[in-house]
Amino acid sequence: MAHDEMQTVKALDVELLDELKSRIKWLYGLVDEWVGIHRDELVRHLGREVAAQNIRYADLPHAFCIRESLRTLQGILLIKPSVHSKETASICTGWLNEVLSPVRGGIHTESTTSE
Repeated sequence: MAHDEMQTVKALDVELLDELKSRIKWLYGLVDEWVGIHRDELVRHLGREVAAQNIRYADLPHAFCIRESLRTLQGILLIKPSVHSKETASICTGWLNEVLSPVRGGIHTESTTSE
C-alpha cells in the first residue's frame, strides 16, 4: 500500500482541496514519520481557522488499524484487534455525527464500556 501511495501521490491536489476543504477531516498521530512536511503544507493551505476545525491530533500510531499479535510459549498465535482501531472509530463517529445530525439525527452507537 505504501509503495502505491508513493508512486501515485506526488503533490497536494490544491484544486480538490479548495473544493472540499470545509468537508474533509484529517486525523494525525502526534508522532507520524510517514506524514512528513505535507501536514504543514496542508495547514498553511487550509488556513488556521479551517485547519483548527478539521484537523485533529491524537496519540495514535500511523498504522492504527493493524492487529496486535503474540505467540505463546506453546506456539499458539493470539491475535487481537488493535486498541487504536476503537479510538479511531470513536473519533470518526463523532465527525459523522457532526455531519449527519442536522439531517438524520446522527449515528447512534451502543455503549462499549463493558468489555
